[in-house]
Amino acid sequence: MIVAGLGAATALGKRHTTSVAASRAGIRAATQHASMVDQRGAPVVTAPARWLHDDLAGIDRWVALARPAAAEAVTMGQGVLRRLGRPALVLGLPDDRPGRPQGLDDAIVTTVLQAIPQDVRPTAVEMVRTGSSASTMALQAAWDLLQRGDARCVLVGGVDSLIDADAVEWLDEHDVLHHPATAWGVVPAEAAGFVLLVADPEGRGPADRVAVRILATGSSSQAVEHPPTIRTGHDLTAAFHHALAPLGPQQTVGRVLCDMAGDPFMADEYGFSVMRCAERFEDASRLCTPGDRWGHVGAAAGVLLLAVAYSGWHRGYEHVEHQLSWTGSWAGHRSAALLHLPSGQEPSRWA
Repeated sequence: MIVAGLGAATALGKRHTTSVAASRAGIRAATQHASMVDQRGAPVVTAPARWLHDDLAGIDRWVALARPAAAEAVTMGQGVLRRLGRPALVLGLPDDRPGRPQGLDDAIVTTVLQAIPQDVRPTAVEMVRTGSSASTMALQAAWDLLQRGDARCVLVGGVDSLIDADAVEWLDEHDVLHHPATAWGVVPAEAAGFVLLVADPEGRGPADRVAVRILATGSSSQAVEHPPTIRTGHDLTAAFHHALAPLGPQQTVGRVLCDMAGDPFMADEYGFSVMRCAERFEDASRLCTPGDRWGHVGAAAGVLLLAVAYSGWHRGYEHVEHQLSWTGSWAGHRSAALLHLPSGQEPSRWA
């Protein structure tokens, strides 16, 4: 699959370019909440999108995040939409949890449709509700649609907001908020990310093949225990094996982008998984975790990791040809995507 358009709205900016640039510069969006305290009596640290009005709450906040991100991706990929017509729409959203507004699915779909010109608005919509793995698993759903020929292009999105009091309380109950006693915990944040994908244009000229590609995806799911216990990462290993399958004998992953979702044992899973397929990694310790800067973005994480990889290639400061992004959810979903970023070449019109 070729990346034809990208859009993002995070606590660091309402475009994917500004969000990634701020993250790369080390700017952190975390701030102490004015009134909320955790179960230890300490002020809760969150990462809200400060460019949104403070009074904006509930489903209106989710919509305000989705709108600019979808519009940015569609604008960037408008040439593809004119050529290929109506895309399918695949949305990654959180599963049923505190802080998830009623009527969320319909509200986000309506918002996205309004961001797309009427003559190319999607007619098919698919929802993926798997928590922090949702938008990575939505990439896999897009892959399946394109492989079957059910769509010529797919708009994939992920939207989440965890700064609502109910969501923060839920995170606190599970003891996963960032705190000196839980340094691995998350800073609740909010974000939306969208990417327009097209099938790899086999048979086109060499210039058309200078683009960022998703070579493969993989996922696996199994319920996990909470509070967490030792886990050996078999599901993450399975996701890695599927995603890494296209690599040739001499090809390796040079960079890993991930979101461990505040699960202290997910690092163990990663370590075990890397041991099982060590020959596929050039340096498995080279990790990029942008959630350290823009906070825990839940269902939006997968697309935002893709935006980080894309921006590094497009701006010319990251020269790693094969990169692996992966996400995991508290419910036990594990998903990964293998990215190919051509080295030493200028971006093409597909990018």
